Amino acid sequence: MNTFLTHPWVFRAARNGAKLLANQQDVYMPTAATEYEEDGDPRFLNVVIATPVYSLQECCLMLIRNLVEEEDYGRLDIPESLKTDLRQQPDLLKELGLINRLRMLT
Repeated sequence: MNTFLTHPWVFRAARNGAKLLANQQDVYMPTAATEYEEDGDPRFLNVVIATPVYSLQECCLMLIRNLVEEEDYGRLDIPESLKTDLRQQPDLLKELGLINRLRMLT
């Protein structure tokens, strides 16, 4: 896939929005091609997309989010702190805004 050097990439699983890593990073920033084909076109660089190692708590929260409707979280017989964690679902737009603000600082 062609991209620009200034465009960060964030990868998420289609099923549950779980965070994926690109070359072992939360946010992948493209780099300039250092190798070129014989015709002068840049050689595409491979990016390895992988699932990070999640804690047991994170795995359980993802599973509960898939099985229980958000409006029913309050009825679960679990500590309030876990109910709060359940409600803090991944928000890609929020994360992209944070990435953009961090890039502006550097």
